[in-house]
Amino acid sequence: MMPESNGSVRLLETDAPGGVCAWVQASAVLPGADGNPADLTLTGSTDGDTAWLASSAERRFYVGASSEGGDDLLSELMVGVMSEYVLPQPFGDEIAAESLAFEGTQEISGEPCSVVLVRYRPGIEARWFVSTATGLPWRVERLLEDRSGAQVLELSGVTADADLDPASFVMECPEGYERIPYSSFLPVGGTAPDWSLPTTAGNFLTLSDLRGEIVVLDFWATWCGPCAAVMPALQQIHEEYGERGVTVVGVNTWEDGDAAAFMREHGYTYEIVTGGDSVAAQYLVSAIPTFYVVGPEGSILGAFRGSDPANEEALRTLIEENLAPVR
Repeated sequence: MMPESNGSVRLLETDAPGGVCAWVQASAVLPGADGNPADLTLTGSTDGDTAWLASSAERRFYVGASSEGGDDLLSELMVGVMSEYVLPQPFGDEIAAESLAFEGTQEISGEPCSVVLVRYRPGIEARWFVSTATGLPWRVERLLEDRSGAQVLELSGVTADADLDPASFVMECPEGYERIPYSSFLPVGGTAPDWSLPTTAGNFLTLSDLRGEIVVLDFWATWCGPCAAVMPALQQIHEEYGERGVTVVGVNTWEDGDAAAFMREHGYTYEIVTGGDSVAAQYLVSAIPTFYVVGPEGSILGAFRGSDPANEEALRTLIEENLAPVR
């Protein structure tokens, strides 16, 4: 499913907005353009404010602000990061799983480990190898649904409480590489792509029909915890600004639940459109919640992602700056 790779990881908890500095380097052998094996090395880092990625195959160096989705640059490398080392509540999903079964002990990279089979829900299982001496995870096997194999991440040479300098996570463009700015949002000032989607009331809503109003788009799903966390703020914006030319639209995407029932259950009354997967792709949505603010003329005023309370403040600021004066 993916090439075997080897690499190294450094993680540092900080007070930076992202909470963690991360540096990851992974090397793999892939088929080259001529069909022969070719070495690929990806090196990525983030200091919580900015993310960088250097690709040896393309000889390109990507740079993106975390506030503009720059951390997406590290997505291919994150399969090699055991996030339990920096999660505020590690093993939360495992503790809440359907079942856990102790399978004995096994040595991993010279470290005696307890082996625990976790069944999160039917068909979703993983086998964890946890050091009997330190309680730190050294290996995880995420089993395929038919148990024919597993995606395996194994650590060696683990050093906890290392003395790391936050400045060491800043990357410079390697010599001979092309420097490319990156953003996971459509550019501010550009025209928001038009769309027409069904509402939960059975009608269709078209973005261009809302010209003359400020439109707040929220890409969300019922299963998304951070999405649910921001919805009370969106409801409040709807109630405060709804009669002043602001329309809040929840674009339900990547959904496997009942969006209409979710809205009724929680008492939310702003507009919801469903089947938004293709629109999410148009708007470069790679994680939810993602927000866009579209101006009265149809141009993009700003974009944000995640449940950071600062996003509500930024949304309100954009609305206030672009509202027509009250007469």
